[in-house]
Amino acid sequence: MIRSGMLFSPDMASAILEKYLPRPRCESCGKGYVRPIDVMNGSVVFRCSRQGFCLFTVREELPQMRKTIVYLDTSTVSHMARAKGRKDASDPYFKLYEALRRASHRNLIACPDSTIVETEAEFSALADTIVQMSRHLSDPGLNHPLHVREAQLFRALDHWMADDGAQVDTAPPWRDAFESDIHAWHSTFNVFMNMRMPEEFTEAAKRAKGRCLPQVAEVYQAYADASLTFDQVAEREKGGYGPRLLLDGRVSIEKKMLFQQGKITDPNVMWPSTFEKIAARIQQRRVCSIDESLTAAADFSRSSYVAETPFASISGRLQAALALLCRGNAPRQPKPGDQYDIEHIATFMPYVDVFIADKGMAALANQNHLNLGESFNTKIRSLGEKEIPAFIDWLDSLAVASEVAALSERIMDSIWQGGFHQEFATTMEQEIAGDEKL
Repeated sequence: MIRSGMLFSPDMASAILEKYLPRPRCESCGKGYVRPIDVMNGSVVFRCSRQGFCLFTVREELPQMRKTIVYLDTSTVSHMARAKGRKDASDPYFKLYEALRRASHRNLIACPDSTIVETEAEFSALADTIVQMSRHLSDPGLNHPLHVREAQLFRALDHWMADDGAQVDTAPPWRDAFESDIHAWHSTFNVFMNMRMPEEFTEAAKRAKGRCLPQVAEVYQAYADASLTFDQVAEREKGGYGPRLLLDGRVSIEKKMLFQQGKITDPNVMWPSTFEKIAARIQQRRVCSIDESLTAAADFSRSSYVAETPFASISGRLQAALALLCRGNAPRQPKPGDQYDIEHIATFMPYVDVFIADKGMAALANQNHLNLGESFNTKIRSLGEKEIPAFIDWLDSLAVASEVAALSERIMDSIWQGGFHQEFATTMEQEIAGDEKL
């Protein structure tokens, strides 16, 4: 199942690394020693310890590799942050954090955490701990869900315009989902800035969670009244994605017209909708009129190409599974977090190796008639306290006979023994102390 750990260079430790990782005497000045100061842009940077006196510098590019991508859900992140905040080494979630951190520093995994954390945990007492954890666990940063869905739609549009045939993209490129290269060697030195979300945005997101529950329950009941099967519900849900894009586009265009007429004063309505972006790309490619591009964009939105994008396909099947759970003698009522969970699984699951979800949603996704992760080579699982020890064992097993892990540990040990970071920290503390005196 795991796509990671594959190396693309048989010569893991180059002659340059073998020469300078032991921190030999500087061959330029003969007084200092050459030490690694960090990993930058996929290269180990070596400099003479006599900074300011000797300019000797060597960079050695590290070989390519693939990491295991483990998506952490909100609950797991919160449990780890609480345990870390208490410094409770006996807590299973503290042990999980330590195991994830070991694997991350060995360049075996990267851990994007749920974007729900960004909107719900930013202003909690755990915020600073979560930010620190994200840095420690090689969080590559997740793109906005809308960005991910639009990337999928634009690829589907290319296939539609080429009449290639509609099919689910089971191996979408990582650039859709992540802000930075997930398979980059982990830097040991980070200057980290956290631009927190305004509090009113956070509170608005929380309040919105339960607003759609009556509509969801009504739709599920309509499916039950019509005795629709799982496959029939899934097809309806998948097929509804494109028409919703079209409707949002029409509303957006109408608001722009009202703004231009002075009937609306909010300039935010001028931001283009996804539908308008699709029309703009069609107009650019076909060199046609605006009206022609809008008509074509509407045709594309109603097509199976949109319904078969990963997001539409996954969310449609999950909605169908939940709809069927709401039937019978002991129906499960829709929950406030359901739609958020569906959105995040449907958006990010195709891009990771292991997707941690809550117990109920993981069980649903792994039902035989769904088995959502199989097509995307992804394992969807929950991570309760009883499941943590086996998961930690699996994480630690990634390092066994791994050249990446061995080289990572050699580099980190040499950087630490070289003392550059300690000297840098001391210098910064002295400068800050001096500024405070002024």
